[in-house]
Amino acid sequence: MDQVRIGRYTILRPLGSGAFSTVYLARMEGQGPFVRQVAMKRLHKEATRDPAVVRLLIREAEIGGLMNHDNVVATIDLLKVRDEYFLITEFVDGQSLADLMDETEFATPRVLELGSAVARALDHSHGDGVVHRDVTPTNVLVREDGRVLLTDFGISLLLEQRRLASDSAAFYGTPDYASPEQIANDPLGPPSDIYSLGGMLYELLTSEQPFAHVATGDLHAAKRVGQMRALTEARPDLPADLCTFAHRMMAPEPDTRPS
Repeated sequence: MDQVRIGRYTILRPLGSGAFSTVYLARMEGQGPFVRQVAMKRLHKEATRDPAVVRLLIREAEIGGLMNHDNVVATIDLLKVRDEYFLITEFVDGQSLADLMDETEFATPRVLELGSAVARALDHSHGDGVVHRDVTPTNVLVREDGRVLLTDFGISLLLEQRRLASDSAAFYGTPDYASPEQIANDPLGPPSDIYSLGGMLYELLTSEQPFAHVATGDLHAAKRVGQMRALTEARPDLPADLCTFAHRMMAPEPDTRPS
């Protein structure tokens, strides 16, 4: 594709595309010899006509600006050029955890490393009053050097706004990883992200989701009572305390999950 310049950014090539936006590799140029590769999320033109989509992008930039942590993708800039919106973030040279899970099985020590990195990112975001609401393998990036980063705060929630958000009938998130209170659209706090991380760890350890046996229409009811296959049954070789901790992360009641 032809290189397009937008302010101090030059679009180099597409990295991926979704329903509302395309992400590009871009070059950021500063004074003198300063040059840096970045990722640029560009809303599709039809998406810019949807105020809700625009609000989500602006929210992602606002909340991303609060984050400053080694395990969180850094937000660099938000641009509006004519009627187009562009979100500039750190470029991560690697793959999503979802893609890696399709290619390989992870040894238990590596699973614990991955989980610990995401937990550190969540601890930081929760400390800043932010609930991610979409902790999934797709939103965890792994660099070529092994560094793990949490990304996509587009539907995240400021804790001070959680009651306002719960008044909406809209569901935001990924049902397979969402906590029971998130699916029910109840007020959310950090335990909701812990639940999602627990489900991700379960999948990393077993190569299957904890509620894979449950029909989509029955998912909420199953999560409300913790009706999932025991980790000790799926992986009898795992240490008992690890299995117990993972199950505590996915406890139906938020107050009983580890913090």
